[in-house]
Amino acid sequence: MQWVKLWTDMLGDPKVRRAVRDGAKHLQLLPWLIAVAGRADDEGRLTVGGKPLAPEDIAPDVPNATPRQIAGCLRELRHIGIVEEDESGILRFTTWSARQTLTVGEPRSASAERMRRLRERKKRELAQKRETENADRRDGSRDVTSDARRDGACDVTSDGREEEDTEQMLRVTSQASHVTTEYAAPNGATRNRRTSPAVERTSPDVDAVMSHYGAVHPKRRPGNKERAVIRKALALGYPPAELCEAIDGNAADEWHRAQGKHELAYVLRDSGKIDDFRARAITAAPKSVVDPETGLLNGVGMAMLAGSRR
Repeated sequence: MQWVKLWTDMLGDPKVRRAVRDGAKHLQLLPWLIAVAGRADDEGRLTVGGKPLAPEDIAPDVPNATPRQIAGCLRELRHIGIVEEDESGILRFTTWSARQTLTVGEPRSASAERMRRLRERKKRELAQKRETENADRRDGSRDVTSDARRDGACDVTSDGREEEDTEQMLRVTSQASHVTTEYAAPNGATRNRRTSPAVERTSPDVDAVMSHYGAVHPKRRPGNKERAVIRKALALGYPPAELCEAIDGNAADEWHRAQGKHELAYVLRDSGKIDDFRARAITAAPKSVVDPETGLLNGVGMAMLAGSRR
């Protein structure tokens, strides 16, 4: 790539400002690292010839920068989610595909090809993750069954009838969306089997975004489906504050209000949607209703949104 896009919203990015207040000292090197990733032309990864770049490789191309400062900047960017480590251990910009979809003078076909490669890589990563989880689950199930056969919880009489000596063994196997309970005999045979929905896992980050969505859209009743959408968005590298900002931008947009288009699966569908609605939140909302510290709608702004929906 001969050109890269440098988005001006980085000047007021809440997570960058918070990082500086928390002691980050090397974020001024971010534009240079974006240029390095653009030169690599490897979907936002910091590589050369497909191999990872070390701070010692990057420093000579950045004026007045040392390898130690480059390493510090990369560490700070990873901490705030702008840079992440992929499955190969290579650092990459998390929202590169959304930010750099089309470069100056480049045909749209080239941008589409990069997006296609990115989607294929994401599919491969997801398939590999699922295969690993399934293999671990199978190994765990075999271990439990083997223990049950060794221990033995009932005796078999001479006429072939099983006489239970102690209580039946209980084996519980947790899977992706269900909890399966089995009552097993010592020879491994399953007596009874019941399947029930698993309890949805929660996290403070997911709860924070769910709470904000419920406050902005009090008539909606988000559930497990919306939690899964939020977890997927968090996995893209967005902190909860930015997801809340996207929710605010969608709620503030006149066209989406008129259409009632506020489904969380739509708002947080991908990096492009999230970044677009974050930009709408910053540009559409008056400064008087925006919290200067976080860039999100304050209480006045929330009241205005609630009034516009009546």
